[in-house]
Amino acid sequence: MFIYINQHAIACGSDDTLAKVIRAYCDDHQLHFDEVAVAHNDSLMPRSQWAHQRVVAEQRFSLFSAVAGG
Repeated sequence: MFIYINQHAIACGSDDTLAKVIRAYCDDHQLHFDEVAVAHNDSLMPRSQWAHQRVVAEQRFSLFSAVAGG
């Protein structure tokens, strides 16, 4: 099955948690897992739910990373 993170199709298993998928996405895109936030249906998902949230086919998530500069 596939889910979408920032419009990229991600292959997942039916038992995969959001935390597992986000960690793999971060590794593939050189992001720090501890420094990202995730939204689903225009609402931020608390990090405490990621490990318990199973992904469902065709779900769409937005992943955000803080950017600092000056």
